Amino acid sequence: MAQPPSYEASQNPGYQAPLYQPQDGAYPPQNGAYPPQNGAYPPPNTGMAYPPPTQGYQPVPADQQQPYVYPGKQEPGVDVEYQGHSDDSDKQTMGIISFDDKSIRLSFIRKVFSILILQMSVTLAFIAWFIFHEPTKVFVQNHVGMYIAGYVIFLVLYFVLVCCTSVARRHPINLVLLAIFTISLSYMVAVISSFHDTKIVLALFGMTLLISVGIIGFASQTKYDFTKWAGVLFVCCFALFIFGLFAAILIPTGAMQGVRMVYAGLGALLFMAFLAFDTQLIMGGKKYEISPEDYVFAAMMLYVDIIYIFLYLLALFGGNN
Repeated sequence: MAQPPSYEASQNPGYQAPLYQPQDGAYPPQNGAYPPQNGAYPPPNTGMAYPPPTQGYQPVPADQQQPYVYPGKQEPGVDVEYQGHSDDSDKQTMGIISFDDKSIRLSFIRKVFSILILQMSVTLAFIAWFIFHEPTKVFVQNHVGMYIAGYVIFLVLYFVLVCCTSVARRHPINLVLLAIFTISLSYMVAVISSFHDTKIVLALFGMTLLISVGIIGFASQTKYDFTKWAGVLFVCCFALFIFGLFAAILIPTGAMQGVRMVYAGLGALLFMAFLAFDTQLIMGGKKYEISPEDYVFAAMMLYVDIIYIFLYLLALFGGNN
């Protein structure tokens, strides 16, 4: 059957259609959407499954498996170690840090007590000089102005070393100031001792050393924390100062002997408590402790405590001089 003429041929009798091959269809025929599949999964035992377990692995029966313990939850008496982590390294590291801190503290303690021994030696030398050398004894007793000058130097250097941390930690200025402080306080103690009997002075000085050694030993070994009583001690110190000031002004001269005995006894007990308090500050491990950089300040505190114990004992047992 012949095809009907096209529009161009019907309008133009001399029109010739272009030469091309007619198409049998819009698209070539498709053989199929997808190639045929042999199967969804490879058959078993074909060598394509998971690799076999290693020789070192032994399966554990279900009834012998250990329950999993979550981190942070541990049964009593059971040490749990996690994979890739060992407690040995942590214990060793903590041991090194603890050892370093302990070494620093022990070095600080040795330095403080070495300075304290030198200070007490200087004070004892001044006392022996002033009570055994008669011309020096007479000279210092007749020149009160030198005692007042020593007291002013003592107060100024005390507040400088206590309040100015940068000065108290700066070497060697701190040691120079501590040496001047020790000499000024030793001079005052020696002047006061020159007014008392020689045997009483030496006996009370030895008693003070024994008491101080006992308090330091007890405070360094006991588990009781004296540092938590810091506020109470300073309030008692202020109260003792006010008591002594008003007693000297208001109490008649005839009654001063008994008041002086009470005042000296309370003062000795208070500074014994301060000695225990300061010792634990130096030893560390309590509520409050002193930094190892403040060795000059620490030595000065112990020295002042011991000297004040001696002065109060001298006022208590030294007679009316």
